[in-house]
Amino acid sequence: MNSNNKSLADRISPASGDTGVGIVNILMDLGPACTGNAATFREALRLIIQKLPNPHFQHSQQQSNGNIPLKEMAISRLIHFFAAVGGGGGKVQTQASKGANGNDGNNNNNNTKTSLSAAFVGVFTDDNDWTNNIDSSPSEWNLDVVSQVLGDFSHLNWSLVARSFDFPEFKVRDARHLELLLALYRKGAQAHLPLDQITVGWNNNLGQLTLLEYLLAVPPSVYAFQVNAEEAADAATLDGVATTCPNPRGWASAKILQRLLHLSDQKPLHQKVREIFVVGLLSCPEIILCALVRLQLSVASAAAQQTSGEAKAIAAANASAGMPMKGELMRELIPLFFKPNTQHVVRNGPAALRRLWSISQNTVVAACIEAWRSTGNDPPQIRFNTVVHIIGVVRILPSPENAIATILNGNKDPEFSFTVAFVMGDHDMLQLRPWLTDRMANAGANKVMFAVALIAYLGKNYSQASSRVNKPLVSVENLSICLQFLISLDNETLSSVIPNTSNEQNAGKGVTLGSSVKALVDACVAQHQNLGSAITAPPKQDMPPTNNQSANQDDIEEMANSYFQKIYTSEQSAREVVEMLKKFKASGSSKENDIFACMIHNLFDEYRFFSKYPEKELRITGILFGLLIKEQLVSSITLGIALRYVLEALRKPPGQSPMSGKMFRFGMFALEQFKERLHEWPQYCSHIVQIPHLREGYASLVAEIEGAMDDNHSHASSVSTGPTAPTESSGGRTTDSENGRSS
Repeated sequence: MNSNNKSLADRISPASGDTGVGIVNILMDLGPACTGNAATFREALRLIIQKLPNPHFQHSQQQSNGNIPLKEMAISRLIHFFAAVGGGGGKVQTQASKGANGNDGNNNNNNTKTSLSAAFVGVFTDDNDWTNNIDSSPSEWNLDVVSQVLGDFSHLNWSLVARSFDFPEFKVRDARHLELLLALYRKGAQAHLPLDQITVGWNNNLGQLTLLEYLLAVPPSVYAFQVNAEEAADAATLDGVATTCPNPRGWASAKILQRLLHLSDQKPLHQKVREIFVVGLLSCPEIILCALVRLQLSVASAAAQQTSGEAKAIAAANASAGMPMKGELMRELIPLFFKPNTQHVVRNGPAALRRLWSISQNTVVAACIEAWRSTGNDPPQIRFNTVVHIIGVVRILPSPENAIATILNGNKDPEFSFTVAFVMGDHDMLQLRPWLTDRMANAGANKVMFAVALIAYLGKNYSQASSRVNKPLVSVENLSICLQFLISLDNETLSSVIPNTSNEQNAGKGVTLGSSVKALVDACVAQHQNLGSAITAPPKQDMPPTNNQSANQDDIEEMANSYFQKIYTSEQSAREVVEMLKKFKASGSSKENDIFACMIHNLFDEYRFFSKYPEKELRITGILFGLLIKEQLVSSITLGIALRYVLEALRKPPGQSPMSGKMFRFGMFALEQFKERLHEWPQYCSHIVQIPHLREGYASLVAEIEGAMDDNHSHASSVSTGPTAPTESSGGRTTDSENGRSS
């Protein structure tokens, strides 16, 4: 032996007193022969324990009850060791594990005992770090035997065994290593590895990180994360879509996320944790978005509830854990969901956004504003596309009318509110003049400041205004409406002195709201000369609604409902109603235009209730919905929402539940009507053909759609002048290919 060799005493009895180290070292030296069969392995463990000079072993107990006196720490090391050496297979026996007569080694003969006893004075390896000496693909250790013997230790505290994996040499090498480790633990504990014990603070942080990394990388058949109802709801955002995420519930686990965030605060581990999160961002950003926001709200709430003592310190540490990493993740997630994104596909953005809305409406509003603000230095077209995308996001939220009201009225960024309102007004999704009137009325004592904010916004953007057909942020039409609104304010309001908060020396100069309005009007008319006549003769439809107008609106609603009633009572067919809607849309009558808009709005608003419709009404509604798309009665943002609704319905597994089945049938009824237009939207087709239950049960339909995708090149001319379907990263965004703009 050279001078570097350690003594036998050092190898089998480490100074730390950790009983598992010596056992593992000797088992490695003995080799696979000691796992030839259960009797041989038990005898090997007894002989090793007899030779180890450790006070933790009680030989008298061993002899009196037959148990092998191993503690939890030793068991954890044994499991880790055998999972590593058995990585290439387990139940492969060699000649060394067979008896002298060539049998399979099940006879516990004296030759085996003698050879094992002799091994204690036989060969020993020079390196105590056995993990570096393991063959990369060993195949001789019989893990079935090891599993059988681990069953002898069911009396131990197996939660403590799990906690005892926190030893210096612990490291998960790959998914196979983890799979074997979990299987061996499960055999001994008769239970799954408890999440509580592996997500608390460990001393071996790198080892813990490798464990968490591979737990997230294996499917539920290998490790099923136990989650609560909220976590399960986060994971469900990937239901029904093709995904590369192997274990969605792992990413939804607050315990996993919280531990990863804690580990990210350690500088040597930060990059490794980030790489793990990147894998999640690429495979399941929907889950990470929801789970991360929910976790932050939870830990912040817990910290606020604690008032003193150790609990307060722990809660505060949890709330502040991983703040740099959280910031990095949100900077990646917000653009994915709240800005147009062509570089990375979000597979089920609508489901994630609806889930996020249920977790925190304030977070959705804040993310929309942040997405808008992040475009401050971008060209106008990019800013316009972002606003359109945000509107699409809001439209797919639960109760979209309430969500839109929250986005428009429930934030403290007037520029954002005006921008969204203007773009919605240009797309017939909002009546701008009534909205301005309502906002002014609800502002109360701050109504002058609301008017000042509008003047400031218009003053900043009027020079870039153009016709709404060009899809600007501020259209000349909306500019005209706003100027009419401002000059129609009552004299008392117009004579109000504008508070000057920026310069107290100018506070007494008496700049009135009226003078500011006049200056703005003059500047706008000078820039856009055709505004002069429009301002002096404001169109009636943009004036604040009167009692008569309110009555007319009720009449329109009643007439719209009557047409739906005729469809469902078979007085008119869906096709006849569509022909009528064509005439209403093209009519010069404002009343017929309003009826058309009301019927489209009501149909879209009913989408959330389709799963409760009787079968007849469901079929009629699906056909009507599809015909609207086929006959191009919906376009731009509205077309994007309609196509999104059909895609969502098709993704519902028909056999999962009655409600899911109804939504799927609605989608099929609708799709059947506009199949001839599918060649216009190849990306939309690709999303449809990826739906698993469609591929399995409707192969002919999938083949037909794939044919439409192939035919796309022959229809290039029609595609160049028509809208494209929404991408998965959007919440209903469409693209006007002719103008090269989102709309």
